[in-house]
Amino acid sequence: MWCSHTANWVAPSLLLAVAALHNVAAQATPDPCLHGNYQNLTDVHRSVSYVTTYPEPPLCDIDLVAGWYRFVVDAESKMPETCVNNFKCGTTVPIWMNGTHPSVSDGIQTRRACANFQSGGASYTPCCGQAVKIGVKNCEGFFIYYLHPTPACPMAYCAGKDAPCPAGKWSPTGLPPDCKDTYPQLTDPPTFLGPVIERNTFYFTCDLTFSGNDPDQAFEFVWLFNAWRTLKCRQK
Repeated sequence: MWCSHTANWVAPSLLLAVAALHNVAAQATPDPCLHGNYQNLTDVHRSVSYVTTYPEPPLCDIDLVAGWYRFVVDAESKMPETCVNNFKCGTTVPIWMNGTHPSVSDGIQTRRACANFQSGGASYTPCCGQAVKIGVKNCEGFFIYYLHPTPACPMAYCAGKDAPCPAGKWSPTGLPPDCKDTYPQLTDPPTFLGPVIERNTFYFTCDLTFSGNDPDQAFEFVWLFNAWRTLKCRQK
């Protein structure tokens, strides 16, 4: 069975103790592929195609609880098998899997997860400044991994290869081609009209032009007179 003992992230002249896996080749009971026996990791920024840019906070898996995980980030949703450059995967120090993915008949296999502290990717060696043993299993349609928390930040596991929506945009899946502005962008300053006087009342209107045609987008306008908020309106 899978146990939480002490394993090591190994680096030159550095040994860091982290919660880890013992006997990763053993068969787990019940089957970790069954729904409910693993957790999903869904952040599309784990993709090897995503480059972290300031001031975006980098991902970090230091708070990850040791256990089985399935990446749900794109159609492939599996860890890369080759070295990944720094600042990819939504983090500063990306973690990749050193080895190939198993077949269904292979059951649970042991692999090394490598953290790359050097820029330049595969052109630099060893691309594996620190390493830890992880488990991986082919669930006939997707892969699951027995992962451990990282020993420091910012370090995170990579998964997937599709580029997510760029910063400031979103889609229901987090991926193209349906990316749109996270918030509607004004193409011109709002136009303030009025007042319109009707008997003993008056009101103002506002007009604006903005990007997108999402029926759920709405604006709220607040007018200030002598620094006092007096009225507001909503426009969809």
